Amino acid sequence: MQQLTETSENLASAVRIGFLLAEGFDFYALAAALEPLRQANDVARCVVCEWQILSLEGQPLKANNGIVAATLQLSQAKPLDVLILCLGSELQLCTDDSVRESLALLTKPTCRTLDVGELAELISVARLSP
Repeated sequence: MQQLTETSENLASAVRIGFLLAEGFDFYALAAALEPLRQANDVARCVVCEWQILSLEGQPLKANNGIVAATLQLSQAKPLDVLILCLGSELQLCTDDSVRESLALLTKPTCRTLDVGELAELISVARLSP
């Protein structure tokens, strides 16, 4: 049996996932979403899932339990296959045109958008934007 190793071929087929966070995001929802991805990489013995932790401005953000997470600015995200939103109660972001534009660029037909926490409204607004 051939052992799998981390090669450019394996990396090319990795699922690329972005987690968009906002101040007060649900830490445990994020952890619950990340752990299966980490385990998938361990079981496969190669990178099958890659992820980026994102925010609008790229600043460190405090979760609802006080833990601080470093992030990459949304506009600097690499192409994504899946975008998972973990914004807690920061739904006022729905009215920000730049957020909707960034989400529209990242969520082309090849990108799937999922919500974590209280984000159904943001996703609905982003999808309704022209």
